[in-house]
Order: sequence, then structure tokens, then C-alpha cells
Amino acid sequence: MVAKILLSITFPIKHDPIMLHFLIRKSLPFLLLATSAAAVNAQTFEPPLADEFTYGSPFVKYPESTSAHSMRAGAAYFPVSGFLSADLYVAAWSDPNPGALSEVTILITTPNNPTSWLWDGTIQYTDVQGLEVGSVRDIATNQTCIIAAYYRAGIGYFLDKHGIDASGNIYLINQTFLASSPTYGRIRMDFHSLWSGAVAWINTDPSVNAIQAQVYDNNAWSATSTFTGTADKTDMDLSLEHIDLTTGGSSYKELHLTYAGSGFITESSVNFYNLYTTPGLYTPAVNDNDYIGGMYISRINMDCPGFSIDGSRWAYTYTDNNDVFVRHYDPAVAGSAQTSVVTAGTPGNTPITGQYKMFAPALNYEFSSFTFGVPSDIMVTWCALDASGQTNYIGLKIDPFGNLASNSDYLNLPNAQTPSVFNPFLCGIALNRTDVKTPSPYSYATYFDIDPVTGGYQLHHAFHKWNTPYFRGLPGENEKEISNARISSYPNPFRDQLNLSVELQEHSIVELLLTDISGRTVAQTNHALEPGSQQVKMDQLSQLAPGNYILTILVNQKQAGVQKVTKY
Repeated sequence: MVAKILLSITFPIKHDPIMLHFLIRKSLPFLLLATSAAAVNAQTFEPPLADEFTYGSPFVKYPESTSAHSMRAGAAYFPVSGFLSADLYVAAWSDPNPGALSEVTILITTPNNPTSWLWDGTIQYTDVQGLEVGSVRDIATNQTCIIAAYYRAGIGYFLDKHGIDASGNIYLINQTFLASSPTYGRIRMDFHSLWSGAVAWINTDPSVNAIQAQVYDNNAWSATSTFTGTADKTDMDLSLEHIDLTTGGSSYKELHLTYAGSGFITESSVNFYNLYTTPGLYTPAVNDNDYIGGMYISRINMDCPGFSIDGSRWAYTYTDNNDVFVRHYDPAVAGSAQTSVVTAGTPGNTPITGQYKMFAPALNYEFSSFTFGVPSDIMVTWCALDASGQTNYIGLKIDPFGNLASNSDYLNLPNAQTPSVFNPFLCGIALNRTDVKTPSPYSYATYFDIDPVTGGYQLHHAFHKWNTPYFRGLPGENEKEISNARISSYPNPFRDQLNLSVELQEHSIVELLLTDISGRTVAQTNHALEPGSQQVKMDQLSQLAPGNYILTILVNQKQAGVQKVTKY
């Protein structure tokens, strides 16, 4: 049995680039968004039950974007490094300010358990923007490689390929200069199965002034293609889709592009294999051209199911800060795309328009939610800011008809609430893309917010089990955690001792580990306790040097919580 821990604050923890020192694992019930009593009574926010932790450098100061990618064991494969059966989770968060640090995080875990780490590492960049991540299987070595794409200020767009050697070191395999561009437009990537991928960017060079792309197949990137009709676009996203035909004809693969400009959002597609074999100048086929007028919109985020039958399926989301819009198309549902305003009650939920400001929406197609033979449910997430200044990452799921497919009315993401507006207010969330051929074991979400104690930004990693109506982790396991124990620690800051109040529902071994910032254990206790309310004390701490320490709490040898504490 694992303990339920009622710590309201979690802290980013600096990891050694190779060895795992700490892991925060939380399965907590969270408070509703702070809002009026009438609003709370009118709408439901489902509490999360999910594996979640923070991991990332505290020196990423002002992130403005994040990216997430995952690959399941068997598809992810690291024979050189010795990880023959392991899941892969890759994330990035990016600070575009001059000289600022941006970071790629890499987690290799045991299959179907993102909290059981086999290896972790980071790749750090400075002076980059829009950092994107993915992975491919290198045919020559049969090893999974990490791909990072980004814009370097004043120079242009780049793509890096990284490997992990037998000693667990990350090394650069090669770097590709994609295009010169005087300013940042946007860069995005998507990967399909093991050996296909695409990267696209907005090139603001006056001699180009267009969206460009390269595609990846069988261990090689194509030359660059340029798309007509994409001049002066302000935003862009992409996704890959393989289409099988049941009515005759050959299967094919498409690169989907969604871009904004001149009051329209355009969804289009280009044949993937044409881009690979004969790169050049292409005019995308316009599938949908939605007029939105002159209103402000956020960055666009799009996805496709990865594999589809008898036509492409696609969806994208954006916000005008008042509502979150999802434009989606399924050929088995309707002859044209439809728009679901998911915060205005379109799916059948309670509307929250006017109660919150909305920011940075993201979506993905849910694996295993099959309608018409393909994944079809769409998970949408975003950051919400209420009138009291509380921020929260929330979401919901809709089916291909636009109806609510998750528990009413909205889903809280784990540990994603901040009680007051942070300064500067920056938020971002990403959901990984997947496909039915090489599905990731979880819907992998990354999002960042402020640690209210340190004042620095922290990157959250959360794992939603596919095809469940709310954010949850391993089946059955988190329910045990929630029913097992309650823990609170005090005082903080401390002088000579720390006290814990523990309420247990069974006989348990409670261990406390106190470590310094280098990971060295400076104090520890072990107590065999009976069920009920118990007090645990860690004393004789006066000899410790003033500063910050990490208190790790274990119940029956399973981690129940991690808290940063300060010695004065």
C-alpha cells in the first residue's frame, strides 16, 4: 500500500544528468478552481488520479513553450545503452530570451510505469526558441535516437540528432541547418511509427516568405519543400496521417498543415511520398478554410489519429482568451469540418465563458477510443485564469461528433493549480501524438507553472491512461494510494527537528530521508507504526548547515511524497 500525501506544494528537483536522485510521485485530490459559489455549483471539475512529477532545470527562467513525445517499449529500443525493453518520454521547454537556457529532458522507464526510471538525462541549449522533440529508430544502429528542432536567434532553423552511448552519455550524431530566417515564425515536428517524420517552419526571409518542410523516411531527411499560398502566415502546425482505403485503391500518407493569416485558419495536406521523392514547390490541397476575422488567437495546436480509414481525420485548437475552440473533421461524421467551442457548452458540458481567461490550448487523439475503426476521441487541455488570480490546467475529451466523452464537466490536471497569478505570467502545455502502430503507453502531458516557494518555473510531467474518462495512472494502484494515509510535515523552516503527522489505515513502515542538494543523505529515520494517527520525529538536526534540503517520505518502501525544507 502506498500513502496518500496532503502536501499542497511541490518543488522542482535538480537531477544528475545520468543518475536518478529523486522522484516526485503524486496522486492527490485537488481543490476546485477558485470561483464564485454559483459557478462552483454549476460546474464539476473532476479531480485527477494520475502519476505526475516535476523534472527539469530550475535555471529555465521564463519558458514560453513546451513539447512532449513518447514511444512504448519495443518501438523505443536502446540496445547500445542496454535498455532492450523500456518506454521513452522526451520533453522540452524553451525560453526564447537572449542567452537564456532551454532544455530537453529524456526519461527511459520500465514498460507501462513512468515512475520507474531506468535512466534520465537532459540536453541544454541557449539562445534558442520553439524547441521541439521527437525520436526515430536509426536503421544503421537499430537504436532509438532523440531529435530536437529549434530556431536560433538571428540565424535560422536547426535540427539535431542525438544518441545515448553504452555509458549512458548523450552525444550529438549530426546537426542539420534547415533554413536561414531573420526572425522566428514557428517550427513544429511530428513522427509516425518508427521511421517516418516531418519538420515544418515559417520562413520569414523576404526572399522566401512561406512555410517550408522536410520529411523523414527510412533513415534520411528529404530536401526542403516550399508551399505556395502560405506567404505572411502568422502561425502553423503539422501532423502526419496514413490512410487506408476499404473501397479500393492504394494506401497513402499525408503531411497535414494548419496555418493562420488574413483572418482565416486553413487546414491543408500534401502527399508525403511526393515530398520525400521529389521535394520542391508544392501547392497544398486546401481541406478547410475557416474564417475567424480579426480576433486575437493563441498558437494553433493540431493532431491527426496517425492511421485512418477512407479519408483523413484531423483536429486543431486555439483560443481567443475567452473560449477554447476545436475545429475537427471526420469523413464518417460529416461532409465538412465542425467547430466545438468546448468552454461554451457545445459538447454538452456546463459553459465557463466569461468566468476565466483561457491560454495555450493543446490536443491529441486518444489511442484506443475507436469509432469507425480508428482512434477518434480528442483530448483538449488548456490553462485557465480566474478573476481571483488562480491558474489551473484543465481539459476535457470530445468524441468525433463533438459530444463530451469525459466525466462532466472539466478535468483537473494533477498538481496543476497555482493560487495566484505568477509574474511574469507564462503558461504552456503539450500533449504527445501517437498512432496505432507504435502507440505510447500513456497520453503524456507536460506543462509549466511557478513553484510558489522558490519563485522559479517548474516543468510537470503527467501520464493519462488512454481511453479513461479522467486523468488517472496505473489501474487500481492510485486508488490504494488515496485511501491509505494522510501525511503533513512541520515546521518549515526548521531549526533542530522535523515532525510528521501520519494517519495510517494499516501497519506500516514509515521512513524519512533528508538529503542535501547534491543528493547526499544527511539524516534518516525508520519507524514501524500501527494504524491510526501517529507522530514521527526526525531530530538532532541542529548540526546541519543552513540551507535547502529534500525530505523524502516512504511508506512500506514506496515513495509517498517529496518536500523541500529549509534549515535556518
